[in-house]
Amino acid sequence: MTTPQIQPLHVATDSLLALNNDHSIELSPLTLAELGLLIRQSFFSATINDSDALLIAFDQSSRYQHVNFLWFRAYFEKALQRNTSLNSLGTPRAELALGSVEETTNANFVYVDRVVTSPAARGKGYARALYAELFQRAKSAGHTRIACEVNLDPPNPASDSFHASLNFHEVGRAVIHNNTKTVRYLLRHL
Repeated sequence: MTTPQIQPLHVATDSLLALNNDHSIELSPLTLAELGLLIRQSFFSATINDSDALLIAFDQSSRYQHVNFLWFRAYFEKALQRNTSLNSLGTPRAELALGSVEETTNANFVYVDRVVTSPAARGKGYARALYAELFQRAKSAGHTRIACEVNLDPPNPASDSFHASLNFHEVGRAVIHNNTKTVRYLLRHL
């Protein structure tokens, strides 16, 4: 198999918009202007073959205001505050590991807002290649974890399986969009 040619994105295109909106149940629908804004504000966004696959990710410093991104921002800030408080009390590391949120020395993260592969391009490793590129870029920028969410209801078993194969694990759940969607929040350490 040949290595997919990953193309960093700088502008939205009609074909990328169609790819996103064809999967709006999983991703949420966008307009061309909204997609363009996401791309411009992202930490990393890329495609393969112009629109066979798409990935858009933000880091913690983004002004992005989506409920799932904000959940992770609060999660890591809480973890940092808890860790700082426990460390100031001289709490041993073993006790820190037993807490409900991870031990952390910072609130940095990269959040994958959307990743999708067109039906015709599935099984070619495109989503995996986009994630591998994201992992490399995130590490180079000093990040140590990648976060994302996957629909629990409506279910998305292909995404569940894919993210499990990349060693993501669940750290929380939420019901969003006026109780029309339930998501699982996933995390992977780099």
